Amino acid sequence: MTTDPEERPRRRPLFDPTVNLGAILQVVTVGAFALAYVVGVRADVTRLTSDVQAVNVRLTEEVGKLSRAIAGLDATLSPFARMMERMDHLERRIAGTEARNEAQEDRLGRLGESVVEIRANLDTLMRASQQNLPGAPGVRR
Repeated sequence: MTTDPEERPRRRPLFDPTVNLGAILQVVTVGAFALAYVVGVRADVTRLTSDVQAVNVRLTEEVGKLSRAIAGLDATLSPFARMMERMDHLERRIAGTEARNEAQEDRLGRLGESVVEIRANLDTLMRASQQNLPGAPGVRR
């Protein structure tokens, strides 16, 4: 066995500081792809920003239209609310009048019954007055 340092197998170093053309080309390629990606993303962001602004403008217009429509509905519906209040008041008055009419009908019914009873009594009296009573002039005993 020889102990000559030249004859021992050489190990590869962990880090090779030498730079060659392939390494430079690889760095340039990665840098170009990164730059292209950043430029593409920026273009997308710019396009999306303009799209969001356009949507915002359209939404603002639609909200304005809706608020005008709601104001129109409010103007249309507020007279109906007053009419409903008046109708409720009239319904209460009609209900009171109907209750008074029913009470009058009950009284008239009772009066009709009384008239029938009085008529029956008068008929009885009339029949009784047509009878000849004992002791009356021209009546024989």
